[in-house]
Amino acid sequence: MIPRLPLVRSLTVLLFVLAAPVLVLAALKVACVGDSITAGYALADPARDAYPAQLARLLGADYEVRNFGVSAATLMDAGNYTYRTRPAHDEALAWAPDVVVIALGTNDTKVDNIAKHPDDFIPSYRGLIGRFRAANPSAKIVLCLPPPAFPEAMGIAESVLVAEILPRIRAVATEEKLTLLDLHTPLANAALHFPDKIHPDPEAAGRIARLVYGEVMFSTTLPAQSLDPAVNTAVVPVPRLEDDSYNWWTRHAEVLASRATAAPDVVLIGDSITHFWAGEPRANHVNGPQAWAATFGARRVLNLGFGWDRTQNVLWRLDHGEFDGFKPKLVILNIGTNNFSATPHSRANTPEEVAAAIHAIREKLRALSPETHVLVMGVLPRGHQPGDFFRAPIASLNALLARELMGDPKTTFLDIGARFLDAQGRMAPELMPDGTHPSEAGYALWGRAIVDSGLLPEALVLPASPWPVALENTAASCRVMAPNALELVAPAKTDLFVAPNGKGGRDLSPRVVFQPEGPFLLTAKIEPEFRTKWDAGVLLLYSDATHFAKFCYEMDYRGTPRVVSVVANGAGDDCNSMPVPEGIVYFRIAGSVPGETFTLYTSSDGRTWYMLRTFRLTQTRNLRAGLSAQSPVGEGCRVRFSEISVERRAPKDFWSGE
Repeated sequence: MIPRLPLVRSLTVLLFVLAAPVLVLAALKVACVGDSITAGYALADPARDAYPAQLARLLGADYEVRNFGVSAATLMDAGNYTYRTRPAHDEALAWAPDVVVIALGTNDTKVDNIAKHPDDFIPSYRGLIGRFRAANPSAKIVLCLPPPAFPEAMGIAESVLVAEILPRIRAVATEEKLTLLDLHTPLANAALHFPDKIHPDPEAAGRIARLVYGEVMFSTTLPAQSLDPAVNTAVVPVPRLEDDSYNWWTRHAEVLASRATAAPDVVLIGDSITHFWAGEPRANHVNGPQAWAATFGARRVLNLGFGWDRTQNVLWRLDHGEFDGFKPKLVILNIGTNNFSATPHSRANTPEEVAAAIHAIREKLRALSPETHVLVMGVLPRGHQPGDFFRAPIASLNALLARELMGDPKTTFLDIGARFLDAQGRMAPELMPDGTHPSEAGYALWGRAIVDSGLLPEALVLPASPWPVALENTAASCRVMAPNALELVAPAKTDLFVAPNGKGGRDLSPRVVFQPEGPFLLTAKIEPEFRTKWDAGVLLLYSDATHFAKFCYEMDYRGTPRVVSVVANGAGDDCNSMPVPEGIVYFRIAGSVPGETFTLYTSSDGRTWYMLRTFRLTQTRNLRAGLSAQSPVGEGCRVRFSEISVERRAPKDFWSGE
């Protein structure tokens, strides 16, 4: 059981069973106060997909969540449609919630509001807070910075939101000593998931729900206790024990959400040393992105590191679904260093206790995915000097693990601590500046050790490309068949799409891409196994989810295979071209990075080329080029790409593409 904060504990029933009193706690009441973003405007099923509904599923039966969102509502009392006069306002107050999450301010950007009444916002916000405090003096009140606008629609402007609204909300949170939850920064790159530029789709609403969930859990639950000297606390599963530079509960929710789309080849499990390396789910800061890329390349890798975690936290997370459904080829486990630190919430463990816990984690992983190989890392040394406090227990633990894991099926123990020390046992600050967490150079040492272990699954390598390739998005299958041939299978309902009006959009199609430097020619023979309309094999240029170009060999809505090109510069521009019933076509893309102009060519034999389209992409930062497969309405599409060629040059003749 997760202990609640006494501040909001509510005793409703006292039962006596066999003369023993049992406390039954009322569900904590969470009020989601807001505008149309909270209400779920534009969602097909707000009762299921609006962020309060998704929040309720995350929080579970110990919480009751109600949606008090009102479309078009302003925070300002002087606004053109003030929340204060809406029935939802009075209903929320009458409910006397234990937690109030306020996400207002978006509509205040409209011309009739903040510009005309700039002095009304802060007094109105303080008044709303005061009314909720009067309704329940113990209420926990959370103020949210609204999500971005992308960049303007419906009279709502991102520029006004940033310049006028966000600073005022920050000021109110400071003055009132309330929690400020930022929904703006984490969603800054989520334009694809705001189809009308203001309102989230179910995926973005889920992201909001996870951010709010983390804050509600953090605010209403005490840190767990792991103090009992009579038991091995290292093997007793508990949730959050300590606070760090991130929200533990939000990260837990993000990991659970990743299960819907992730199919990792490698999973890392650990504490802050793992957490702040790099990878997904993204940390709020990373210390080794270059080493991460060099180590894992195009492999699909999931990072389940949580700052300040101990073995008992990992056991809890495994018990609560974080690894469910995963069947990676390799798990890299690096945990235990925090077990030697005593805090008010957790006693320090002995090396024997930590070793027993690591065995317990290994057994849980074996039960969840029997074929996965587990690489157990020795705990890295701590402290710059050989006599520092943590050196001895870490050395004892690693010695125990080396003995006890020897011969364990599908398990390898790897102690690389000596690589961080000189002959006298001193640690170089450039490898671990704080004596615990690796720098980029320190992560490079760890990464090289992982590569040298020979345990990493084979990486995707396409010899035809002079640049490294990576698989982005989940593929049903991706196989290199020859140095210049690849088979890519798109899962069901996968597409890369943005509507001509800029609304809607999807970014799910698997793609094998490289990042070109300078001019390039990408050529391939494409053979899709067409099954359903809009199945396609694709040559692709991709900068982001709203700036891309697709050169598709696609089955059209009548069932005819044809050449289709799509250029998206914030909105899609589709062009259906000639039918190609033979089932085979050659495509070529010519372009240059840096540069914004690209040309598409097609051929029936790979020798004589015809220019089909030349165009400009207005966003080429982080541009990738490569191969993709899609099945927007079908159950999947298998595409064979052969005679693949990637050349570092521009065409000698623009018109012929040669």
